[in-house]
Amino acid sequence: MTHPDRFTRPTLRAVSAIGLVFVAWPRDAAAQDPFGGAHYEEPAPRLDPLRGDPADWDPELPEPAGYHVEPRVRRNLIIRGAGLFAIWYFPAAAVAALAREPALWVPIAGPFIQLAQTPTNAAGALLLAMDGFFQSVGAAMIVYGVAVPTRVLVRDVGPARVSVAPLSLGAGAHGVGIVGRF
Repeated sequence: MTHPDRFTRPTLRAVSAIGLVFVAWPRDAAAQDPFGGAHYEEPAPRLDPLRGDPADWDPELPEPAGYHVEPRVRRNLIIRGAGLFAIWYFPAAAVAALAREPALWVPIAGPFIQLAQTPTNAAGALLLAMDGFFQSVGAAMIVYGVAVPTRVLVRDVGPARVSVAPLSLGAGAHGVGIVGRF
């Protein structure tokens, strides 16, 4: 028993033609720019000489008008260093409290002291070495963040000025105008 063809010849030709179009279609056509290769480029930021723009300031240049330079601690580095130190110190302190290991109470050096005093297997030695290493890296990040401040532009803020003046709103209408600079 033979099975009748499910597709007739015209159907097979149409499907073949559509498949040929997909195969022959240039692959980079979808990636081409619809504007013919002309791209919009963001203009280079410029420093407004009257107001100044802190985003464009080069620390080697003098500060723009209306701004002054202030040293600031590196807050993000301090926060990350404190987090790294805490993640590795507090579990060691918990082990020190539960297992009565007084050496682990000492930050940074405690894991190395514990490693020298107590014989342990390779996994325990590796954990103690990592504990001491990451505690010291976190502490170094905190010290660097405090000891080496960064220079930041801060806008000069003068005293607030408010002016009150009479205001004419047309024939027979008067009012008061208030202008302020903050």
